[in-house]
Amino acid sequence: PWARARQILHVSSTPEWLPCREEEFAELEAALEDSIDESSGCCLYISGVPGTGKTATVHSVINSLQGKVKRGELHQFSFFEINGMKVTEPNQAFVLFWEFLSRQELGEDAPRKFSPREALNSLENHFNSPCPTRQTCVLLVDELDQLVTKKQEVIYNFFNWPNQPHSRLIVIAVANKMDLPETELNGKIRSRLGSNRIQFKPYNHIQLMEILNMRLDDLSDTIFVKDAIQWISKKISSLTGDVRKALDLCRSTLERVEKE
Repeated sequence: PWARARQILHVSSTPEWLPCREEEFAELEAALEDSIDESSGCCLYISGVPGTGKTATVHSVINSLQGKVKRGELHQFSFFEINGMKVTEPNQAFVLFWEFLSRQELGEDAPRKFSPREALNSLENHFNSPCPTRQTCVLLVDELDQLVTKKQEVIYNFFNWPNQPHSRLIVIAVANKMDLPETELNGKIRSRLGSNRIQFKPYNHIQLMEILNMRLDDLSDTIFVKDAIQWISKKISSLTGDVRKALDLCRSTLERVEKE
């Protein structure tokens, strides 16, 4: 049971559903469903301190919507993800996105290599050209703050394309700072972002207890006594409310006990 407990307490272990984020899930799912149904583009801005379930909730919503597509309840859509922490430079995001679209929509098995400028021009052309058969694309831009540049060209384009009448592009931007649009982005970008915002508040100790208990419920043996879970939840909620820190603390406690 110890090895299994370590496994389910790992931050990379994703549960089938996320407790304590039902409202945010419902709000995001409804917004995406409306846009996909109407074949219209839109931008959504999701903010909250690290470890509050932002990206995990987006993935969970996408899984739910893909289930609806399979059941014939929703139009087909494609999904792509760019993480600002993983691109070598902000302009690289254009290249990654165009490589995905050219594979997805133009059926190119091994798309040739593009420069950021070529990719940007191709994306411009793509989203400004009417195409009645185009399916909606949902693009998750995670760690958005990593794509902020002096000229702000990268973020401007990603928020501008969904506003083009034929784009059928939905951009979900995720960042840690709630006021990033006001403090770091210019008015031209803010106007394109609009008011579609979802804020993820830090988890309180009751929510952290629920999340930890849900993870540990699968185990046949009781590994953690109730008081230990409560202590960890209160400690982390008083510091950051970051669920990953709570999971790490559980794991390190477990490893310490095992050694003893």
